[in-house]
Formats: sequence, structure tokens, C-alpha cells
Amino acid sequence: MNKFKIISQEVVTSNNWTKIVKEKFELSRDKQGEYLIVEREPALMIIPVIKENGIVFTYLVKQYRYPINKEVWQFPMGTLDEGKNLQHHALEELRQETGLVAKSLVHQGEYYVDPGLSRQKCVVYIATDIIEGGKQELEESEKGMIAKRITVEGFDKLVKAEEINDSWAYAGLHFLFEYLKK
Repeated sequence: MNKFKIISQEVVTSNNWTKIVKEKFELSRDKQGEYLIVEREPALMIIPVIKENGIVFTYLVKQYRYPINKEVWQFPMGTLDEGKNLQHHALEELRQETGLVAKSLVHQGEYYVDPGLSRQKCVVYIATDIIEGGKQELEESEKGMIAKRITVEGFDKLVKAEEINDSWAYAGLHFLFEYLKK
């Protein structure tokens, strides 16, 4: 495995959520390379699981995503604010985006979001013992977000209808199915 020696790092631009870092590195003694890396705080994905009469339900949120100029269905998620507790922040994101309150939260796994572009990880939680009926408390950038309760089978219908075409949702579905196997 090639491990390149970093020669320099420079923040090209940044805002409240994202930094673009340019790294120069040594490929070999006489060759150098350059890479642009998107730096973000860890993402948190929260997958609510509600079991009623042998049927498994979850919640998705539909929100506008600026880079693709479309609304997409995803599991509730957010970016961890620096210095905050992962589990507490995950519970807050779930409550704010869906109105759901979870009494139990289980760490289900982690994955790199796009390792060819970023070092960002996504930490995935399964939320259970759910209290439904609360109100969303959306941030300005989330206005218009819709929370929807669906069955796991309903998720498959959204995929077939091409209403889900987002890698975050597909990754979340994998973690949901792994949890349900236990």
C-alpha cells in the first residue's frame, strides 16, 4: 500500500460546514502530487426503528440538497458540532428533524462517506423505544423538510420509483438490515 509523504497543507476555502484543503505530497523521490480534500466534521445518521404488530417502521426525511438542486429522501442526520457528545447530538438531530424522541440509541457502525474526496466519517445509530407525535424544530437551511413514517417494504418501493437515489440512504438501509438480522 502506498503511503505518500505530505509536503504541505493549505486551506483553500472554508465556511461554517466545510473546508477545502490542498495537500501536496511526494509520490516518489522525484515526483510530487496534489490533492484537494473536502474536510467536514463527522456526520451522524439516526435510523429510527419502530416495531408494531410484527411490522417494522422507520422514518425518512425529504430535504432540499443545494449541490444537486433536488429534494432527496434520507434518514435523519446531521453534522456533529465540535465538542458535542455524539449520542446526545444524535438524539437532538432526530428530535429536531422528525419530532421523534428515542429512549434508546445503539451505535450500529461507521463508514467513510466518500474516501476519494473526503476524510469525513458517518457514525450510524439505531434509535428505538420511540415516542412519536412531537413537532419538528428545523434550522433555517432545513425549512420545508418533510418527515415520513414508512415500512421497510415501503423503502423498497421508493427505491424502485427512483425517489431514493442517494448513497447515504442506501448505506443507512444496509445498517438497518444488519440491525434487524440480530
